[in-house]
Amino acid sequence: MKKTITDLILAFLILGLTVQVDNLAYLSEQLVGQLNIIFNIEPIDEVVAKNTISLKMKEQLQLIEEIKTFAVESLHLKGKKNYTTFYDQKDQAILKVLTASEPFKLKPYEWYFPIVGDVSYKGFFNFNRALKEEQKLKDQGFDTDLSPTSAWSTLGWFKDPVLSGMLNRSQGRLAELIIHELTHTTLYLPSSVSYNENLASAIGELGAMQFLIQKYGDESDEVRKYKNQLSTANRRSHHYIHGAKLLDSLYESSAFINLPIHLKIKIKAEFIERITVAEDTIYSSINMNNSSQARKTPINNTYFIGYRSYDGQKDSLKNIIDSLFNGKVAAYIHHISFP
Repeated sequence: MKKTITDLILAFLILGLTVQVDNLAYLSEQLVGQLNIIFNIEPIDEVVAKNTISLKMKEQLQLIEEIKTFAVESLHLKGKKNYTTFYDQKDQAILKVLTASEPFKLKPYEWYFPIVGDVSYKGFFNFNRALKEEQKLKDQGFDTDLSPTSAWSTLGWFKDPVLSGMLNRSQGRLAELIIHELTHTTLYLPSSVSYNENLASAIGELGAMQFLIQKYGDESDEVRKYKNQLSTANRRSHHYIHGAKLLDSLYESSAFINLPIHLKIKIKAEFIERITVAEDTIYSSINMNNSSQARKTPINNTYFIGYRSYDGQKDSLKNIIDSLFNGKVAAYIHHISFP
């Protein structure tokens, strides 16, 4: 624990020497947020031994250990020391992520940070600061989104804990999440958010499927359930990635470019609404309720950019791993790490 805290403070001091003054307050708040987690984590062994959590949570914690072992030994991912501690979120979001986009172009707003370079998202433990920064971007005309996140990676700088919210996932989705984050720990290219996230998404899904097949068998209920979940999720991502292409065409058309702002806003809103409503077809074909009706806030450009950032190259990367590396994630990781 002491070493972790010392490392964190040292990292903060190093970063503080390389950032502008207006970022120091933000970094200070991030440091406080990380320290709050560190001071409240417990070793998983102690959590299980105290018998203060449900049997289901114990099973999920054991599963995470198996997933991590599989990821390290079979996929050759790094992060063996991760996910050995537990943080109870008490059903509360602990980190929110801000994203933004130009209003009439699917171009993300980016922040610069040392080490990771330009990134198209910014995390906040301090939600008031997040709201203020979001409002500043809105006042400048940007589309914005501020949403809680279920997990994040410190890229190997620190030992990432298991968050209690992770344990609500199915076996397949939990394996996908852990492998996704360990992929970031293994390889993260500065100023390459889209590639990093698409790579983690591809390896997360491939690795999760391989783990489930190894543990439960190819014809198991667990594998069948995860395949169905992936099918639904991929239908949705394909829908919005296609919608992003349609928006590109709209924004780049001379007829749209020459319109006054108030008409651009109206046409854009109507166009996005049609794409959103068309999502119904995904769910009606598989007898599920339409999630677009349950969405609390209208979507904007950031929603489409999000699908591109996480899924736009995912299928291509999966195909490369399958066709050129015989489905072996470890071989692909080695190839891109040591070309």
